[in-house]
Amino acid sequence: MKRIGVFFVFLALASALQAQVPSKKQDIALFSLSSGDPSVPRALMEGVDAQIKQTLLTIGRFNVLGLAFRLDNLRLKDFVAKLKLIKEQSSPPNTGIQFGEQFLTLDEYNKIAGSFLVVIPRVTGFQVIRRPNNVHEADIETTFTILRGSDLSPIPGGFIQLRTQGFDRYPQKAAEMALQEMIPLLTFDLRKVPQFQITSGVLDVGFETAKIELGRNLGIMVGDEYSLRKDVTEDGVDKQKEVGLIIVRKVNDTSSDAFIAYGNPFVGETVHEIPRLGVDVEPYVNLVHRFTSDGDAYNLSVGIQSVYNRGFWDVKPLFGIEVPLILDVSNVLWLPFYSYLGAEFYPLRLGRFDLTVSAALAGGGAYILVDTSQFLGSNSQPFYWTHIGARAEAKAQFLFSRDAKIAAMVGGAAYLGLLDAYVGKSSFFKSSFQL
Repeated sequence: MKRIGVFFVFLALASALQAQVPSKKQDIALFSLSSGDPSVPRALMEGVDAQIKQTLLTIGRFNVLGLAFRLDNLRLKDFVAKLKLIKEQSSPPNTGIQFGEQFLTLDEYNKIAGSFLVVIPRVTGFQVIRRPNNVHEADIETTFTILRGSDLSPIPGGFIQLRTQGFDRYPQKAAEMALQEMIPLLTFDLRKVPQFQITSGVLDVGFETAKIELGRNLGIMVGDEYSLRKDVTEDGVDKQKEVGLIIVRKVNDTSSDAFIAYGNPFVGETVHEIPRLGVDVEPYVNLVHRFTSDGDAYNLSVGIQSVYNRGFWDVKPLFGIEVPLILDVSNVLWLPFYSYLGAEFYPLRLGRFDLTVSAALAGGGAYILVDTSQFLGSNSQPFYWTHIGARAEAKAQFLFSRDAKIAAMVGGAAYLGLLDAYVGKSSFFKSSFQL
């Protein structure tokens, strides 16, 4: 595939607020997931509790102290206000604390009082509806309130609201899928909270490499990004300006090795974490030259490719979908596409520039939005798998800012056609080799 243009890689954006996190882990008091809606299954919430706790543990920056207490019908504002009054008393309580029909044990209170942060998750919206074809859709809204353990005051950015969906034949399974969908979003949003971000220091600098403080002990992962900043004055206002970017390529127990994308770090300099979702999303346009049994043809294709980079360095998983804009079809309303899954390899990195090659297995499909019974009889249906194949590409890309790249790519693909009944309708359905 000859890409006659360039495309932009829109990286997941997030503000990188400065927040020093000490090398010694602090404690987080984590309440159990609660809901004032009795229609939310308790067994479902209990299952999600473990996933939320594991998410906080995986981030690696805190010791998680789980609490069995659920707020359920209690108002969060009233609950926090009562706890504040108790904390302000001259002597701590010596028994559990009653909140309506519920009791907060003394052990749970001590965990809250001695923690650095307090996290309170709640299901604030829950709906399961039945869609056509006997499919249930679950829509769930979950909030996470993060307070300082010292005085139970809110922290900047300490309110997270997530809306997720799940689909399944069974309503319980749809709700489970919706809550499970919350976990990767929660990881990303927590890393945007200043108290969850890492500020580290440069220990050593080499040719295009830098060693920074902290490693597995604070949850740093391969692919994590850190900015270099300097103090500037603009229009009489003192501020920090980003002047460099380093990317973690190897994680040790108490330190990490990073690749210098741009900038000039020095020993002792402070670097600041840039929270990312961990996926680079790349929209693109292709000019495709197709070789089929009927001869050559050209078409444009538009696609989107996702490259997973958090936790990966030299080899990264990728997934993509591409829609060929083939116009030789008649009397058929349809949507053809190719999907592919593979890996991207990085044989060369040089500052802002890198060269990659990728290989992927691919499949083709089409939604055909007309009556197909005249071609396929009783086997007619709206969706068909049309091809199996493979593709390989080489890509040169340049990082022109912290959050965007520009790139050009060439490659080839081979597809075996599976739907002979439609071959006469469009050259898309034929077996082909593409450049």
